[in-house]
Amino acid sequence: MGGEMSLVLPHLYLGSLKDRTNSALMMKNKVKRILCIIDVPNIIVDKEEHKPTHILNIPAADVQEQDLAQYFEKCIEFIHQARIEHENILVHCQAGVSRSATIVLAYIMTIGDYDVEKAIQIVKGARGYIHPNPGFLTQLKKYYTNDVKKNWYRLIRRYPTYAFDDDEIFVKFSLHIYWQQFEPAFIAEPVYWSMPKKNLKKNLVVHYEPMMICGFAEQVIDNCQEQRLKRTTTNNEEKPSTSIIVDEQQILSHDKQVEKTGVVPSTTKHYHGSKNKSTSSKTIRRSHTMRSK
Repeated sequence: MGGEMSLVLPHLYLGSLKDRTNSALMMKNKVKRILCIIDVPNIIVDKEEHKPTHILNIPAADVQEQDLAQYFEKCIEFIHQARIEHENILVHCQAGVSRSATIVLAYIMTIGDYDVEKAIQIVKGARGYIHPNPGFLTQLKKYYTNDVKKNWYRLIRRYPTYAFDDDEIFVKFSLHIYWQQFEPAFIAEPVYWSMPKKNLKKNLVVHYEPMMICGFAEQVIDNCQEQRLKRTTTNNEEKPSTSIIVDEQQILSHDKQVEKTGVVPSTTKHYHGSKNKSTSSKTIRRSHTMRSK
């Protein structure tokens, strides 16, 4: 994997085999102790210019069937002792992704009482591409349920007066780095927040008329009984002020005809405001007067 060894906590580095064989990098980070998790760790020969003072080799393969949990207690104490003595330790496997990451996760879960998910977030904040295999994740979950508190009390009894004051700062920073990758782009750009907001119109009232769809005539008509008896039409040229009053019997007979036949007759223009068919209220009253005479 790309990149150099990653500082997860004070004095605790997570890296790869390539990092260990890089003498300049080892000297730069003042690494004194090595925790190696590789199938055949004895093939690694440290160069003369940089010899670690303490080495712990764990023969483990990166496969789901590998029981890595059996080494948790030994590895955790090895890491803890190095940190207490203020010596930098490198935990590495082949790529620094699965095996060594699992050991570091187990250590962080122990000293901080973090569950697996939270521990992964912390380590990913320092080394974003860790990815323990599913078998190791299952072992970590069982370890958190059964053995975390037991191992923590054992460390307290052995080192009762020591406390890592800077761990909390590192954890908060790592979590900040981890969650920052999920933030939207506009959150990271404060310039967007300084833009002036447009004034919204207040007291804006929207009225919705109750409507009903006539399936036969494919028209939308009002669902109000008063609107069925009285309709107002406006003539753009004459702009009459009077309303057209339509006989109730004509409307009822028209509605019955639509329900029976499913077709709107041409007489609908009579009460829909047509110029040719519309009749004023004065004409209707005059015709009734002539008939009575």
